[in-house]
Formats: sequence, C-alpha cells, structure tokens
Amino acid sequence: MPTAQLRQAVPLPYQILLLTALGGSLAYALITAHILLWFLSVAVVVSLGLGVVLVSLFYRLVVAVERIADER
Repeated sequence: MPTAQLRQAVPLPYQILLLTALGGSLAYALITAHILLWFLSVAVVVSLGLGVVLVSLFYRLVVAVERIADER
C-alpha cells in the first residue's frame, strides 16, 4: 500500500488569496458596521479549518496503524 504524501506548507498563491479575502471581508465589515458578524464568520472558518486538520491527523494515524499491522 503506498504511503500518503501530505504537504507541510500552504502554497504561496493560497496564502495570498486567503489574506486578500480576509482583508476584503474585514474592510466590508467595517464599512457596513457588521464587525461582530465578521468575527463570527472568522470563528466559523477557523473552527472548520481545525476540524479538517483533526480529520487529516486521524487519517494519518489510521494509515500508520495499518502500516504497522501489515508489517506483523
């Protein structure tokens, strides 16, 4: 079974896109006076991101356990 190859860093174009989206949404929130809604939406995105990270870590754990079990 081939091992999973995971990237360790976020590519630069995605970093630029993320910062542009965050900056634009913050500017819009400040202009429309919905700053609490912006904080809420950022919190939701961060929690979804943490969920994705936890699922990927669990996947890596399962792959490692399967690799150990195959060796025995």
